[in-house]
Amino acid sequence: MSGFDARRFGFCIRCLEYPNARNILTEHHTEGRATHRNQVVFICNGCHVEINRIESQDKSAYDSENAAMLDKTRMLISSRSLRFVIEHRDRVADGFAIRNRNGPGVQVRPKGMEFSGLFGAVGTTGRRYYFVPVSSNSDDKVVDVYDTPDGIGGVGGIGTATGGWIRFRGEGGGILASFIRAHRKHAGVAEQLDAIEHD
Repeated sequence: MSGFDARRFGFCIRCLEYPNARNILTEHHTEGRATHRNQVVFICNGCHVEINRIESQDKSAYDSENAAMLDKTRMLISSRSLRFVIEHRDRVADGFAIRNRNGPGVQVRPKGMEFSGLFGAVGTTGRRYYFVPVSSNSDDKVVDVYDTPDGIGGVGGIGTATGGWIRFRGEGGGILASFIRAHRKHAGVAEQLDAIEHD
């Protein structure tokens, strides 16, 4: 994925909500309409209303909102593992909540592999691991990849060539921690991502 399309995810970059028929994703130009495409993010209707309100009341807060959205977009483009974890954060959080130790299942479909189950696991040492398909983690320099770490099961079905458990490199979770910090700069956003934090 490259260029302009790389900046559009399947969710609002500000609140992380998925679009629906009444709440679609549209462009938001962080520096005005004449700016470079790297200054464009995609947000939902609700966040457009909120951003416009913030802009009319507090230019400093508006600039902070835009900077956080641009930072999050850059991070998601730079790490496919991070993008997969954010896209599937509910399945990661559910795995952490029950201290899951099972690997996900996988089925081969005509259009590729389909994973099922939970994408978060907690090992015997209490460390958290995130499942990411091999297509997302193979060249990702911000993660360490494990086959079956810390008492956690491998991938069901056709084996470890399909994906693996990862941890984000860097203190406190590296790029994931940076993404969560940037996300928490948004005013009035309900989801704070506490449930998927690195240990």
